[in-house]
Amino acid sequence: MALLCHHQSEVQAAQKPSPVACWSSINKVQGCVDAVKAATKGDYKGLSKDCCLAIYGLIDDCFPIVFSGKPDIAVLVKDACAMVTFRLQNLERKIDSTMDIIAELRQRESVYRTAFVLTKAETEVKQFVIKTKMGTKQIVTVMFFFLSVIMALLCHHQSEAQAPIPTPGDCFSSIKKVKGCADAVKAATKGHLLRLVKDCCHVINDLADDCFPIIFPGKPYIAALVKHACS
Repeated sequence: MALLCHHQSEVQAAQKPSPVACWSSINKVQGCVDAVKAATKGDYKGLSKDCCLAIYGLIDDCFPIVFSGKPDIAVLVKDACAMVTFRLQNLERKIDSTMDIIAELRQRESVYRTAFVLTKAETEVKQFVIKTKMGTKQIVTVMFFFLSVIMALLCHHQSEAQAPIPTPGDCFSSIKKVKGCADAVKAATKGHLLRLVKDCCHVINDLADDCFPIIFPGKPYIAALVKHACS
């Protein structure tokens, strides 16, 4: 009987973890050892999320070793870690929610800005038509191009995977290659279309749709007139 009890005590002793084994996971987390020592004195401010995860990972036999036979302190530390984890999870959820709201607001702002520009451009087209007394055919041509610009902008906002937007350098590179074309384009922005020669018009007609808002900023009706003049 004595031998049996001795054997059981040896098995239990062998199963108990050593202080080194208990502290190993805590030592791996920066500042966790100091946080645990502070927690034994009632200061739980240093308990970070990673430190709490290390504490949660301890087996039950480690708590009397880590907290020097103070089970009440061990319970308080566990409660404090539960609060830390809960607050961090709430904070992460709030951050994710805030980022979603910011993304939505940015998208709305972009759409509103586009709508404002289009409304302003539409008003300018109407005023321009009244001033110049354009014929019906010319008005139809201009408005058709204007509507195509609107559709292109709407598709630009709705499309998730789109080609890279060209830079001003890309848009003006082909125009600069034709002698006098850059000056003709500048004159066209003021309504003077007579300097648009054949080679210049050929370059303009080959421009990507995204280039027109760059070359004629905020003036889609001018772009329409230039295209009409070059057709």
